[in-house]
Amino acid sequence: MRLRPFVRACVGIFAIAAAPGLAAQLSPSSLASGGPAYSVEGAAAAAGVPLFDPVPAVHGFAPWFADAVDRVVEEAIVRGAAPGAAVVVGHAGQIVLSKGWGHIDRVKGAPAVTDETVWDLASFTKVAATTVAAMILVQDGTLDLDAPVHAYLSDWPKTGTRAQITVRQLLHHNSGLRAGALKIGKGERAEITARLAKVPLAGTPGAKELYGDLDMVLLGAVIESVAGEPLDQLLARRVYSPLGMSGTAYRPLAAGIPREQIAATEKLGQTALQGVVHDPIARDMGGVSGNAGLFASARDLATLASSLLWEAPERLVCRDVVEQFTRPVWGDQYALGWENAADDTIWGELFSREAYGHTGYTGTSIWIDPKLDLFVVLLTNRVNPSARNQRHLELRRDLHWAVVRALADRIPEAAPRDGCLADRIEDGIRNLPPIYWPR
Repeated sequence: MRLRPFVRACVGIFAIAAAPGLAAQLSPSSLASGGPAYSVEGAAAAAGVPLFDPVPAVHGFAPWFADAVDRVVEEAIVRGAAPGAAVVVGHAGQIVLSKGWGHIDRVKGAPAVTDETVWDLASFTKVAATTVAAMILVQDGTLDLDAPVHAYLSDWPKTGTRAQITVRQLLHHNSGLRAGALKIGKGERAEITARLAKVPLAGTPGAKELYGDLDMVLLGAVIESVAGEPLDQLLARRVYSPLGMSGTAYRPLAAGIPREQIAATEKLGQTALQGVVHDPIARDMGGVSGNAGLFASARDLATLASSLLWEAPERLVCRDVVEQFTRPVWGDQYALGWENAADDTIWGELFSREAYGHTGYTGTSIWIDPKLDLFVVLLTNRVNPSARNQRHLELRRDLHWAVVRALADRIPEAAPRDGCLADRIEDGIRNLPPIYWPR
């Protein structure tokens, strides 16, 4: 008798008993074959449909879905919301829309936008880079969310009010550091940290949410100290390379991404920034910061969303870590790094309370809703030619309304896939002491 199929069968039975929601992911056929029957790796793969090639039939959406998205984005570009935009929508284990509109710049002859156009993510970096890095280090067991900052940064104050600031508070934006953007000047990481230690606090650590950039600048320094390598290198090695996100990088020109593939942002003088980060803090820090600086394509960010939501094409972190970082905090707008669909926001009107996401100053956003089994990536360069342009807000609202309204087939709620749970149960069974049968 072969042991492994028997163990896998036991894993399936014990997993269902331990987590009833997992039953929706397991079937008799899946147990017999030694793995869960899962739409991404099962039906789509069996049919030869690559995960990130939109399928012709949009299952679960109203017939007018694609046309409605086209109309919303095209009209927004005509109104001047941005020179171009890219959108990817994922639902029920597959990409149902992946497309670009307009051009990467307003100048004549600018290349057309595709889903592989690379965009300056601005504050979207806070989740697609810094928070994801923190999630990985928490799973590794090397980062303690409740440890004080000075436990990881030797030059951070060890006495006084600042000594009370924890890693969790940086992620939750209630550290007491100043809200909004604040120029902190050029310099190496240690110099920046020393300046941050002298910035007057705007509140008591742990008392009140004050969303700003300084929390994530400081968290970036903590992550580099824990990991023992620069933030951009850690993310390339642990996240972007394993997931095949070849269009995602800090300092994209230095990373080899062609200039003509990068959407231009705001004009400084007579020239629009293209491949150079728009955020002044990140620019002063050489292009790599915890608050901004990441560039990515819509296709790549769909891969990241898929990994967090469906554990495909690769599992990035375990389900319990994802839930720990995205669990809503009653009365607050932020969980850990991620923004929640709070009741008094447009996201609360659109998505379930379990949804999480983030926006970026340059006109970028991502929203992931486990209950609807849905994610939406929207990337624009609305700051081209000027950051005074606010027409992207209407585009953001209208696009997400169109997607959610078109979601006609609300699939029965099921627990998100949790490969780590099955692995732990299998490891537990494998490590049981041997059974001695009486003779």
